[in-house]
Formats: sequence, structure tokens, C-alpha cells
Amino acid sequence: MYKKLILLAAAFVLASNVSIQARALDWGSSVNAQGFQQDGVTPLNDAFVFYLGVFANGFTPTNANVDDWAANWTTVDAVNYNPAYKVFNARHTTSATDPAAGTQGYIWGIRRDKALNEWILITDSTWLWPENSLFGLKETWTVRMASEAIVGSINDSNYQMMTQNVGDAPLPSIDYAIWAKRFFADGDPNADSEADPDSNGLANMAEFALDGDPVGQGRESNIESGVFEVVEPLQPQESEGQRYLAVIVKPSVDASVNISGTLATDPGFSENVEAAVVEQLEDGSLMVRDPTPVDDMTQQKFLRVQFD
Repeated sequence: MYKKLILLAAAFVLASNVSIQARALDWGSSVNAQGFQQDGVTPLNDAFVFYLGVFANGFTPTNANVDDWAANWTTVDAVNYNPAYKVFNARHTTSATDPAAGTQGYIWGIRRDKALNEWILITDSTWLWPENSLFGLKETWTVRMASEAIVGSINDSNYQMMTQNVGDAPLPSIDYAIWAKRFFADGDPNADSEADPDSNGLANMAEFALDGDPVGQGRESNIESGVFEVVEPLQPQESEGQRYLAVIVKPSVDASVNISGTLATDPGFSENVEAAVVEQLEDGSLMVRDPTPVDDMTQQKFLRVQFD
């Protein structure tokens, strides 16, 4: 009896030194596995992004309710598709902000182009959101392991995945933190919203708002500044419009961001500051402009566009 008590005491001390640990969730596709767009011929390209996440409790995604997916979706992780290696893969580490343990998980691939809106959504009955564990064991979710494609198709003899056109179904909006995961590893200082890792003069927050590439080269083409003529809609098209100091930006199709502007008579924006007018153009771009026409300006002005 005395020996048994000593052994139990030793076991209790050992167990008390073991803590609950976060778990790694590796998710993605196989390297060099063929992926096609919906025509079954065109390979997936770098316009595709894959999201890891869950749908709202009580909502079951089907091919018939794609218009409701975005409103019921929560993105947890994101990664770009790499066409050079025909692969997407990432690692998510569980945290306190994760979905509830046991929630059904999904991988949602999206071509981020409203004119060519192609998706693939896959899952498996075993993809239940992991909770922290005693030993922090790794979880793995891959296309090859998936058993169901709600939209698109998977694991055919000729390809690992193929997307499907979903018409004008809305894209899910993402915040800056999720967008940064597409380009930067967790903890990378270059992921800061004010950083400019490609030194093109646009901070990461602006790249996010304008659908830019924060690690690419050169200034993005989706921003243009100058003096533009604006014709009022009620006037005949041949009428001359007013000219305004303005910046035209093409916002991202899925960024959850507010674009605004301010004007001032000094570059430090310390005096005579006023709000700019923001108008949507026919092609979906935004014009951020001075409310006063150039011909009526009495002094030099500076226009600043802000992304929040």
C-alpha cells in the first residue's frame, strides 16, 4: 500500500506540469495538383484566394443559397493560390478568437473578380473546429482529404479541384488582419498596416483598400490623381462640366474599409481643413474630389485620401 501511494503522488506531479496548448491547423492542397477553372481547361491562376472559416450557426451552405453565403461567413485564415506550384497551403494556430470547438469547418476558394465570379467550397464531416489540447496535436485539412464539394468539384481522375461560376453572388468582405495573412507570416513586422515593404509609396492599408500587392513592385495602377472634368448627370452629355482637383481610386472588391478625403491649403493639413466629396463612378471606382471647382479656387489646395 505504501508503494502505491508514492507512485500516485509522482504521477500527479507529472500531470500538473502539463499545460493545455494551442493547436496547429494545416490546410491546403497538394503541390503540383491540377486545378481548373470552370471550363475544365484553364488552370487556376493568382486571381484565386482561399479562405478557411465557418458559417453561422444554423446556416447550411448549398448550391441554391450562394447569395446568402457571404452574410453568414466568418473568415479565420486566408492564403493566395500559387500557380507556379499549383498549390495553396497555410497554417492556422488556434486562439481565443476562433470559432467554437466542434463547429463545421470549410475551405472556400474565390476568384476575386465580380465579372468572372468562380468559387469552390469544400468540407468533410471530420472537419470540426479543433480546441486546445493537452499536447497541442496538429490537425490537417486538405482538398485530397475532403469528401464534399458544395460548389465546384474535387478529386477527379483528371484534376484535384475545379471551380464553378456563381453569377453575381456577393463576395465575403474581409478585414485588414485577414488580408495581411495572404502575404505575411504571423509576427512579420512588414504586416503592420503603416508599413510599406515594397517601398512604392503606398502603406499596406492603402494596398489593402485598393487591391494592391504589398510585396510587389511599382506603384499600383488603381489610383490616379489630377484635375478631372465632371459632367452633371442632368446635363446633356455634350455639355461642358466643371473641373475639380481629385483622386480616382478603384477599391478592392472585398475589403472592409472606408475611403474618405480631406483638403487643406497647407501640406501639413494644419489649417483650413475641409472634407472632400466622395462619388462613385460608373465603373465602380470612387472619385474623391474638392467640392470647389478649380476655376473658382482662390488659393492652392492639397488633397489627401484616407483609408480606415
